[in-house]
Amino acid sequence: MLLLKFVRAKTRLSKDGLTIPRTFGTRTIPWDIIERIDVHRGPWGRHVTLSPRDGKSIKIPAPGDWWPLQDSNFDQNLAIIRDLWSKKH
Repeated sequence: MLLLKFVRAKTRLSKDGLTIPRTFGTRTIPWDIIERIDVHRGPWGRHVTLSPRDGKSIKIPAPGDWWPLQDSNFDQNLAIIRDLWSKKH
């Protein structure tokens, strides 16, 4: 199973989907319910929005462009996510 740290929210990536830690427990989002993956830039940095079939968007914070939140692997990790997601569709 492929596991890697994707964002500062400690989201974990696997072949089955994304696991996102929450205040109370964790949430696992299987690849097959995700219809779209978007990256948005805002005043406080980037975030990834997952759009599942049920219509509820799920936002995941992404590393910023400036130190100390900078992450040079963000684009590579996003490419891995999109690759795994596309294999399930």
